[in-house]
Amino acid sequence: MIATGGHDELEASMTEHERDSDRRAEVARDIALFRYALTRPAADPALSTKQRGALVRQLAATEHRGPFGRPVRYSRESLDRWIRAKPG
Repeated sequence: MIATGGHDELEASMTEHERDSDRRAEVARDIALFRYALTRPAADPALSTKQRGALVRQLAATEHRGPFGRPVRYSRESLDRWIRAKPG
């Protein structure tokens, strides 16, 4: 048997469930990367609590282009939760 190893063959052999699972993982990764990029400056350990609070309030008051290109706003509570969830 000769293995061609083509990407098209791999894609064709994937089940619908596998494609859906891969797509969900890709969407989750896009969302996580967006959240990281948005909150990274506020997660800086060099910031004082007061500085971090001011930065998070500013982020919450601003409209952002979300991970899928639409304008979005996030609450201070959501931003704080994302910052707390960061590893390290």
